[in-house]
Amino acid sequence: MNRRLGSGLCLLLLIACGRQLEPSAPVANLATGDVFFSEYVEGSGNNKALEIYNAGSAPADLSADAYVVEIYFNGSAAPGTTIALEGIIEPGGAFVLTDNDAVFEAQADLTSRSSFFNGDDAVVLRRGDVLLDVIGQIGTDPGSQWGSGDISTQNATLRRSSSVCAGDTDATDPFDPASQWSSFPVDTFGDLGMHTADCGGAVSQAAVVINELDYDQAGTDAAEFLELKNVGDSPADLGLYILQFINGNGGAPYNTVQLPTVSLAAGEYFVICANAATTPNCDLDVSPETNLIQNGAPDAVALLRGEVIVDALSYEGSVDGFAEGSGTSLADNNDAFLGLSRSPDGADSDDNSADFALRCVTPGRPNSDAGSDCPEPTGEGNGGGEIGLCTDAATLISAVQGSGLTSPLLGNTVTVQGVVVGDFQEGDEAFGDLNG
Repeated sequence: MNRRLGSGLCLLLLIACGRQLEPSAPVANLATGDVFFSEYVEGSGNNKALEIYNAGSAPADLSADAYVVEIYFNGSAAPGTTIALEGIIEPGGAFVLTDNDAVFEAQADLTSRSSFFNGDDAVVLRRGDVLLDVIGQIGTDPGSQWGSGDISTQNATLRRSSSVCAGDTDATDPFDPASQWSSFPVDTFGDLGMHTADCGGAVSQAAVVINELDYDQAGTDAAEFLELKNVGDSPADLGLYILQFINGNGGAPYNTVQLPTVSLAAGEYFVICANAATTPNCDLDVSPETNLIQNGAPDAVALLRGEVIVDALSYEGSVDGFAEGSGTSLADNNDAFLGLSRSPDGADSDDNSADFALRCVTPGRPNSDAGSDCPEPTGEGNGGGEIGLCTDAATLISAVQGSGLTSPLLGNTVTVQGVVVGDFQEGDEAFGDLNG
């Protein structure tokens, strides 16, 4: 994002980059296989969840079309639990159903007090009388689980391969999760609601992650920052997200930051800092100017879209409900220009301990592979002040103006778009002299 307000204002001729509006396409009908299970969480206690993905090109109206989840316990041929679903899944979107007592129920689109599954129970998704997908095998008791070894339905999170674009519509055939699913450690749930699939009918998805964190400097912490990256393949509206800084003693937020209405292009970075004067490429300067981020043992930061946690980093240990996999034990030990970075840049296996390393910090730029003798970060970020293209990510003028006398983005670096309505420079006949 990093382009400075002022003389670098990007005024774009919409005539040159405008597009003709096309008539709305007719609404497509959902095929039988377009909606299916994309994630299965069989965790400790009541930590149970199902994610349902819409790979089609039309919204799925769950209540109007009578979608239900059925659970068949211990090899039964009849469902012991039936949960009617409510809401709409947009094309390329995901819907999360959880037990109402799950520690991650805030990530749910719908919670239920009904009895949920264990590893040996079959789970079915139906639209009316049409079977759309099944995890397990109706009428069969596998013992304790389906699958074995590293990939099974007991004490694990399973995520569907991105190459899968339809559910299993035969509830009586043998079920082996290794054929279409990847397994993650018990109580892994940070990716709920964020499935992507390589299906022609689905829209591309933004995927914003916490990419870098520097929370400790020598002496007073006066150059703290958190960097986000859009690792998806489409722009992300940051105005839909909030950041929460979590106190590891009790798991409550001690600071919450509403992100501005900024379009973050795929592959770009957005930096939130305590002081733009001490942090290169800072896009959003927030309060306080010092000691913005707590120093761990453990603490966490979480990125939420609405009430759903879409990414979290727990550092110097694990904070319950705010760690992906296991929290990293690493500590930002106040060495100059060293912090916690995804390594390699943007890597996201949903395990903090695997994804993050102590690296030289590079706010607003690709993460470094170096972990010592760190240079001072530079101001060479996403941009640099040059005039961009109409397709570049941009900040809305309304977000720059804000509602008060001072812009909420004062001192930050952004790109804006505008319309050139006239050229009033004298003596420039080549481009039209409208000043007489």
